[in-house]
Amino acid sequence: MQQSSPATTRFPAAGGAVARLAGRSHRAQFVAKQPLATAGGLLVLAIILCALLAPRIAPYGYATGQLSHALEGPSSSHPLGTDWVGRDVLSRIIYGARSAVLVGFGASGAALLLAALLGVAGSYYRHVDLGLQRLLDIWLSIPALILVLTALSVFGTGLVQIIICVAVVLAAGASRIIRSRALAVAHTEYVSAAKATGASDLRVLSRHILPNVAPTIIVVSTAQVGTAVLIEATLGFLGYGIPPPTPTWGQMLSIQGMAYFSTKPLLAIWPGLAIVAAVFGFNVLGDGLRDRLDPRMRGRR
Repeated sequence: MQQSSPATTRFPAAGGAVARLAGRSHRAQFVAKQPLATAGGLLVLAIILCALLAPRIAPYGYATGQLSHALEGPSSSHPLGTDWVGRDVLSRIIYGARSAVLVGFGASGAALLLAALLGVAGSYYRHVDLGLQRLLDIWLSIPALILVLTALSVFGTGLVQIIICVAVVLAAGASRIIRSRALAVAHTEYVSAAKATGASDLRVLSRHILPNVAPTIIVVSTAQVGTAVLIEATLGFLGYGIPPPTPTWGQMLSIQGMAYFSTKPLLAIWPGLAIVAAVFGFNVLGDGLRDRLDPRMRGRR
């Protein structure tokens, strides 16, 4: 029977204070050891805040514009200038963060569920793993962009369709990574002991395999958010993204940036920098989480 220490018994608040101090110490160590990942986390936080608070922090509406102010340069009223119909570029970039966050987190979350199901099931049920891996080989042999464009041309362009198509593309590669980690866990002694004691397959998967694969799943899903944002921007650039008037960074590059790049290059530079910041932030944050959560990576840097 577990006994509490005298200090915890006499002073119940002491345990909570110690836990808070330990949490602050871990965060301080992460910031000190992973400055690049911390910068990436701040970028990600800024993008999420822009997506959530766009109506409050954007100077204008994303569809508000005046032709008399078309193609103006940066000024006090329009810090990043205006586009070809007089809409504020800064406001459209802020609103464009909504599309990037929705597609990024939505697609990576759906891909995470599908990849975890395929990877863990394939590692545990060996009789279905061979056929599943051959299916994944065919899946991965098709170029991702071609697969997404084909699916969107059949089912139409829209936020839900883009999230589903991008999730299906991302799940194939992620399932291989999760499967490799789950295979190592499935052959450990404690999993064999759980089977010997009569534990059901569901209990072994949920209590012994998934918790040990969770750090890998978290790292993979974090890195894939940046990939999903980049795919969404590519689709918007090619005209298969979220339809207007909803602004997206890829759409701003396609419609505005290419048409006026020779005379107004900033119209392409600003949304391009937003895409770079989002992808960079998610990638370095995922790299830092890998170093933090994966025991094999600790101490290498």
